This record gives sequence, structure tokens and C-alpha cells, in this order.
Amino acid sequence: MVGDDVRAVLPVRGRGAASCADPEFFAVSTLLRGRLRARQEDRTSHVGPGVMSVYDSSLPFRLRADEPFDQLVVTVPNALLGPRANHIAHHSADPIPLDTADRPLTAALIQALLRGLDAPAVRPAARESLPTAHMRAIKAYIDEHFGDRTLGPESIARSQFISTRYLHALFEPEGVTVSRWVRTRRLERARHDLQDPALAAVPISAIAARWGFASPSRFSHAVRAELGCSPSELRAGAARRPPPW
Repeated sequence: MVGDDVRAVLPVRGRGAASCADPEFFAVSTLLRGRLRARQEDRTSHVGPGVMSVYDSSLPFRLRADEPFDQLVVTVPNALLGPRANHIAHHSADPIPLDTADRPLTAALIQALLRGLDAPAVRPAARESLPTAHMRAIKAYIDEHFGDRTLGPESIARSQFISTRYLHALFEPEGVTVSRWVRTRRLERARHDLQDPALAAVPISAIAARWGFASPSRFSHAVRAELGCSPSELRAGAARRPPPW
């Protein structure tokens, strides 16, 4: 992150923004140039070069710069930190100097990140918002785990290190719930198999199990509710179609 406007006030996360569709992460910031004034809850600090600070995305925070600055920010999902997340949240915005004897590893990692960003092999990439990146990863995970009968909002959120609340919020613009998305995608795959002549000898129960349906009866109910016919009728209709040549 780079700021070149003198007396710039960085965007403030207000309480409403922090509670709506919050991805629940800590922003680990290291100031490389300039100075920042940071505030979160009742904690205020002045941060200079070589100083790290942490901000909780679930709470409002403000960063103010009175001069140009460079800042390296790494986000860490709260879920990765377990019970330590609460302790870290109580010290957000506190300055953490990296030039002390007990933090040489952290400083070395920061320097390694900077060298990697400056490497010639790294090319600028199109910016992708965090929700967009999350949705891309979530949908890819769903597509790879259709056969898992435990696939649902809880397991999906856990795999992505996000909360189920944030997961549901991500799907709101899609106009469907997470469970509905999974069910529709499973039915699409199952329908393809039922209409595939090469799979005509495969039992319908095996196709249902392949795509994560708990039982043949539930599969039959889902197919009839979605397509208006039973799995066997769907398969028979495909068999009566003339070949495409």
C-alpha cells in the first residue's frame, strides 16, 4: 500500500462496514516509509518505519498519514489463530518494533517478502477484490468435493478459514444460498451422468452416491423437484433420443 497525499486519512472501517460481510481477518501492517497514526477502539499509536502493527477487520479502525508512506500489509484469517485471536485483538493498533533482539525471524520474513515483490519475475497482476478471490476459491472447492456427503456451509467455511456468517454473506449477491448452490451443481453433474449413454449400465444409486446424495430416495426426490421427472425417466428420455450423427 502506498500513500502520497499529505495529511491523507485512509478509509475508515466503521462499525456497520465491519459487521457486514466481514471476512474476519487480521491485517498485519509493516510501515516501510513515512509515519502513520493508527487507532482502533481506545488504542492510539504513532508508527514509523520498521514498526509492525495489527488491525482487527471486525472492529472499526482509522489510519492517518501526514506524509507520503509505503506500507506492506499481509492478511491472516482469524480462524488460523484459534484461541490466540482474542488476545491479539486486545492489542490491535499497538506498535510492534521489529529491530529488537527477540524478533529477528519476523524481520527476516518481512525482508524476504519485499525482495520477492521486487523480483523481476514478479509481474503486476490485475487487482481482484477479497470477496471475489474468496468466491473463486470456494466454488473451486465445492466442485472438487461434490462426492463428500458432509459438504455444507460449515465444512466449506472451515476449509477456507472463514466464518459461516461471512460465507453466507458472500453468496447473497448470487441470489442463492450456499446449500442451494451445492445442490444445484450436484444435480447438474448427476443429470449429465444419467443422460450419458456410456453410463447407461451404471446403477442410479451409484450416480447418486458419486455426487454426494445421502440416499437414492433423496436423490430421486431432488431430481423430481428440480426437473419434474424421476432419475429413471430422465435416463429413459435420453436413451430415446436419436444419436447426434
